[in-house]
Amino acid sequence: MENLGILKWRAWSIVRKAQVIGAIAGACVTAGVFVLALLTGPRLVIGPVYISFILISYPSYVFFKVLGLPLSVLQGEGLRGTLSVFCILTAVNSALSFLFGALIGNIAKAWCARASNVRKQ
Repeated sequence: MENLGILKWRAWSIVRKAQVIGAIAGACVTAGVFVLALLTGPRLVIGPVYISFILISYPSYVFFKVLGLPLSVLQGEGLRGTLSVFCILTAVNSALSFLFGALIGNIAKAWCARASNVRKQ
């Protein structure tokens, strides 16, 4: 049986809303830049698509370096390599965006609590 309280967006705390919005935004931005990089084909090294793809890939690169995982996964060739890179980039960026959303949500929660205390005085 479903818990209807979970499905109601208005019942969620501001922190949970920020986490969900952050994770979805991280996944959508990653997917958009990745697809744009695939569709544009060969590009300039200093072009905007290349720079945005490097910025999107950098968190995954750091994640692999910190954990000591082989970077050969990020350099896959063909369709299997492209899909694995896409999944890794999306997962890492969604997780980081989720954490950033939690931080923003906690700041907003503290700000709202402070604002309500000021109104009560």
